[in-house]
Amino acid sequence: MSKPIDPKPETRSDGQNRLFHKLIGVIAAQQTHCGQRLDPEDWKRLLLNAFRFETKADPDLMLEWAKFGDMKLIPALNNPGFVAVGESSRRLGVKLASAFVEWLYAYGAEAGVKFPADAYYDTVRRPSCKAQDATL
Repeated sequence: MSKPIDPKPETRSDGQNRLFHKLIGVIAAQQTHCGQRLDPEDWKRLLLNAFRFETKADPDLMLEWAKFGDMKLIPALNNPGFVAVGESSRRLGVKLASAFVEWLYAYGAEAGVKFPADAYYDTVRRPSCKAQDATL
């Protein structure tokens, strides 16, 4: 008797990944948090945490968040600080990544971020002219 195969969760596309990283970079370049400039990686953690907080009860996303796990603060190894573990954008599937992109645009609009008009198009993979010519 064969074992049933667990379907692998669908991972986000490279285009989704490039887009949300670009949007986060634009936010990081234009915004401060508590009077401080943060790099895009720090903004990504901050924004992902806010996105999760605002959408964890959304009926369309609840099951996705349930699979995601929780973020925890644990004591650092060799200093009196703490380290955040468990919440990472690499675990976002297609559905959460798509919702995150929409949320980033909404957050940016509320915060007065000026996204470049071509932010979306710069991140979507388009066939090259050579690939188009080969099909003609």
